[in-house]
Amino acid sequence: MHGFTDGQERTETPDGLGWVAAVELEPLTVAVAGLNSAWMCGTDGEEKSLLIGERQVISALEIVRGVDPQLVIAMAHHPLEWLTEWDQTSCRNQLLGAAHFLHRGHLHTADVSTAPQRKCVLVAAGSAHASRFHPNSYNVISVNLAAGASSVHEYTYRVEDGVFEEAPAIVTPCDLGGEIPGTGEELSSAIAAVAPEATQYAGYMAALLLGQKEEIPMVIDGMVTFVAPAMARDSDPDQAAPATAFLALRNLLRIHRADVPLGERVAERAETMQQFAAWLEERAQLDETCRARVSEVSTGPAGGDGASMPHTAALLRELATREDWQLLESQARRALGSSNAALARLSTRMLTQALMHSDEGQKRQQAAALAEQLITEPAPDEEDYLLAAAAFEVNGEPDRSVALTGEAITRWPGSARLISHARNLMTRTGDDSLRDAIEHAATGVTHE
Repeated sequence: MHGFTDGQERTETPDGLGWVAAVELEPLTVAVAGLNSAWMCGTDGEEKSLLIGERQVISALEIVRGVDPQLVIAMAHHPLEWLTEWDQTSCRNQLLGAAHFLHRGHLHTADVSTAPQRKCVLVAAGSAHASRFHPNSYNVISVNLAAGASSVHEYTYRVEDGVFEEAPAIVTPCDLGGEIPGTGEELSSAIAAVAPEATQYAGYMAALLLGQKEEIPMVIDGMVTFVAPAMARDSDPDQAAPATAFLALRNLLRIHRADVPLGERVAERAETMQQFAAWLEERAQLDETCRARVSEVSTGPAGGDGASMPHTAALLRELATREDWQLLESQARRALGSSNAALARLSTRMLTQALMHSDEGQKRQQAAALAEQLITEPAPDEEDYLLAAAAFEVNGEPDRSVALTGEAITRWPGSARLISHARNLMTRTGDDSLRDAIEHAATGVTHE
């Protein structure tokens, strides 16, 4: 008998425990990560004592990122709850932030659960031939790219009727990976080109598609109120329908072949763009405050200097505060090409922070390179030097970190932050060469 995965190419993790397979469903790329949760099995009472191992997960996700998939499916035999407590925490944090679905088995009872603030859906398989204590069951999962949603359908066998009965589907948002090509200004221009009536709102529409804006205007009790899309769908799905269809374009604009330019992608969705622009205009006519809010980020068809998109800077700072490093990396990369010099510089700083917190050595090297760029550009400030010192330290270059800290103290001798950083750095590295710089700083003499 031929297996379902005959001929499938897999890349093993360095420890030989896990593997990753890329499945090409042109133009969609799906990454499947198989994780070994059974390598510590072999005794009774294994619950709460098994391991997947954070290193196995990190290695698998590194391979996944190399595939650059839009959809990620992870699989393991045992429930995460069967892992030892410390491994359960680390594996859960890694997987639930990276995978769209996590499949597991072992307990013979079908189940579906979602994780708050995470995109991952946890799906427990049933059993096709279990004992009489476990009803036979299975799941079918559908992903509707156009609707931006996934549905899990559970089927359980009813012995008395001899049929599989379908339970109500569990529907959750499904936001694909990958990026919409180009900058926010370019996307705004493309929207205005295919829907001239949307020109006034093109910046806001682009920001929604890029995830830089989240709330949409809804008419509630006769007043226009901005709410999260999920709340809009739940409270009044008919009214929210044009917005829901528009927001689903986030997925559809990502999954074209790389050689399909942004303008063509947007042009294919012109009707949806036009309908959403008309929907916005209806609400703008009801409330001038709404009109101002959905027009404030408009750059027009010719683009702009980015100064009309303050939401980008606010979003980057918010992600850094939340320490959402993966999303911060993605959003900062989007804004790097901005013609607004201040926004481009902020994006470089934020990307440096995100890459510093990566488990990948290559990304930490990139962080150090970006930090070096910041301090060699005109008019670097104290924040740039602090960031650069931290980036080189996490990249395993303590000597460079010490040198930069000393240089910064010389330039800003009155900075309490720099002096505190220098003292902590001496403690961590055992390098007391900063002592003289700290003593000189105490005199208040500037050496610039």
